Amino acid sequence: MPLPPYAGPAVNNLSRRLAGGFVLGTALGLTPMFNLHNLGVLAVLLIVRVSCRGFFLGWLVAIPVGFLLDPAFDALGASLLASPVLRPLWLAASSAPLVSLTSFNNTVTLGSVVFWVTAWIPTYLVMTKLFGLYGELVERTISGLPWPGRINQSRLVRLFAGTGAGTGWVRKSFVMPLGALFFLSVASWWLLADRGARLAVERGGTAAIGATVDLAFADLDLTGGTVTLTGLEVTDPAAPQKNMVEVGTISMSISMAALLSSRISIDSVVVRDLRFNTLRSVPGKVDTLRERSTFFRDQMASWRASAVVPGIAIPDLSGLVDLNALHADSLATVIRARQVASAVEATGSAIGASLTSMNLGDQIDSARSMLARLEGVSMLSLGVARTVRTVASVGSMIAGIESSISGVAALRSEYTAGLATLRSDLSDLSALRAEDYALARRALNLPSFTPDDLSASVLQAPLMQRVETLLYWINRIDEYLSREKEPLRFPGPLRFRAAGDDIIFRSRKSQPFFSLRRLHGSVVLGSVSGFSVGVFDLSTNPALTARPAIFRLTGSNGTSEANVEIELDRTSATPNDGFRARLLNLPLPTLEIPMLAARLNLGDGTTTVALTRIGDSISGVVTWSTVSASWERDDPADSPLGTELIWETLSQLTSVEITMRLSGSIASPVLNVSSNIGSQVAGAMRARVANELELAEHRVREEVNRLIEAPLLDAHRSLAVLEDGVGQALGGYEQHLEQLKSHLETLLRQLRPGIPGIGR
Repeated sequence: MPLPPYAGPAVNNLSRRLAGGFVLGTALGLTPMFNLHNLGVLAVLLIVRVSCRGFFLGWLVAIPVGFLLDPAFDALGASLLASPVLRPLWLAASSAPLVSLTSFNNTVTLGSVVFWVTAWIPTYLVMTKLFGLYGELVERTISGLPWPGRINQSRLVRLFAGTGAGTGWVRKSFVMPLGALFFLSVASWWLLADRGARLAVERGGTAAIGATVDLAFADLDLTGGTVTLTGLEVTDPAAPQKNMVEVGTISMSISMAALLSSRISIDSVVVRDLRFNTLRSVPGKVDTLRERSTFFRDQMASWRASAVVPGIAIPDLSGLVDLNALHADSLATVIRARQVASAVEATGSAIGASLTSMNLGDQIDSARSMLARLEGVSMLSLGVARTVRTVASVGSMIAGIESSISGVAALRSEYTAGLATLRSDLSDLSALRAEDYALARRALNLPSFTPDDLSASVLQAPLMQRVETLLYWINRIDEYLSREKEPLRFPGPLRFRAAGDDIIFRSRKSQPFFSLRRLHGSVVLGSVSGFSVGVFDLSTNPALTARPAIFRLTGSNGTSEANVEIELDRTSATPNDGFRARLLNLPLPTLEIPMLAARLNLGDGTTTVALTRIGDSISGVVTWSTVSASWERDDPADSPLGTELIWETLSQLTSVEITMRLSGSIASPVLNVSSNIGSQVAGAMRARVANELELAEHRVREEVNRLIEAPLLDAHRSLAVLEDGVGQALGGYEQHLEQLKSHLETLLRQLRPGIPGIGR
């Protein structure tokens, strides 16, 4: 039978302690367990006299609820961390010692803690009522469980944990268990610090790089403020089977005060045995910006789609030329000729409208009528009064004709200038014909034997991958060093509970979450040693240092030489970066050549780089040159059709020079490729298909000439009509007006003499 409800002070006290323990237990079950705030929960359990059985029950009940509500906790924490109103609070908390160690900036942690804080009072009230009814049953049930009941029956445990009999809400003997909790926490942290540091480096590095970062061992000397990392491997996001960087040992001097605020402030770093482009024993996992950023992925897809890569046609040109693929509307000469014809028509219409508005015909007719009417008259026949009026009328007519002559002269100047421009445009059409020939060749897929086109055909695809990798790192650098201090978002820690996201808050005035004052160390390039690396003033808030970040790689071992300097300037609103490098007798990259199903191993050679980036613009030149190149090909049966001649030509080529020129914007760079590879292929293909190519090009030129003939003829006819029509009209008007003016002036001179008040 169920137990009857309890009454009296003892029952109420029991129910409150059970409810208090239950609420504390729910904190441990609802929120991620291994967090600093849960140490506070355990400390409260040891200090406040609440029921440990209630705590155990609340913990067990809340664990599945916490797993179930993790998505809601994640959404709640994300909305709170993204709130502009709360941004000052998060910024202050991220800079406060110890507070930042609570993982408040994790979406799941913050959401679950806020939920628990909001729910603990109603939970306590409800559970007090329930335990008031069934408190003794709960006590007996939990006491009957194997390990909670037996542990609680131990006198030593009850004495040590302060769970024995007593009165009041504060345990009288809490000092010993609280000290033990503190000791165990510190000891656990101390013992697990090295492993935690290793996991933090791997997790943080993977999030920052976008590819697997492995670390063999980490050694933290917190008393001396030093950290030593051994066996660091960073996967290349573009080649998961290789390491972008491999480091033997890294010795760092760090600020312990910064660690208390979850910041990494490194005063100095010594690096030994730094290697690049080494093979991995196990391919790394890649979660690159290309996959995580839809914007970057779409941006690169658009750039690749817009890039024009010249094709190399099959050497046999018989039947290749299909003249139906040519259209007059696509030819520059036709387009320009039509524009000239339209301009001619517009010029003629404009001048004709101006002449019409001047009413020159009416004026000429009026002047002729006046001359006919006054022919043979004299002062004696007119009389003095009529002569005066006639002289005034003639003078007014002369003034009007002079005004018209000026207007016609202005139109003549406008016409002459426009005519000169139109004639120049027509003469320029001949230059466009060569462009139309080239356009027709591309439209008909005729092989281009221009060396630069052939170089681009062979090399542009693999070099675009290199440029895309460069743009990837520019995006990553901009994300971390941008002056726009939007929060950074990283995947949360790996755990049984949902990981959520960690939000790093930044402001122009706050201390950077990562800073490195100086780094120096030894470098191995390929199998060549004797080089040193230096990094200075690297910070996620460069506005505070007001100094650009500098990366230098220098050294020489007699046969090889390296001189590299990268400057990342984010001290102003406009990024201003520079990359200068000269590497002699050092390993060059291997390029995959899809069109040949082959790869080009450049071997050792010379690299020169001169790149600048200002704002969104990028420009520069990268050159590789070698005399030890080698070519490898996969199964020839898988090679594209018509590439045998190219392979035969290039497979014997050991001296290679490749130049990439970059310009344009970060979002859509322009890549121009030149190489002696193009010259070699061009020579071989010209020799192979010289006769067929000449015939094909002749047919193409004839078709282009046929398509542009009619528009050109129309443009010339339009110009001739303009000259014959408007030109003659202007000349005729000028001649008539000048003649009429002369006759009227003669008449005026005949009527003026001897008339009082009218002088010459």
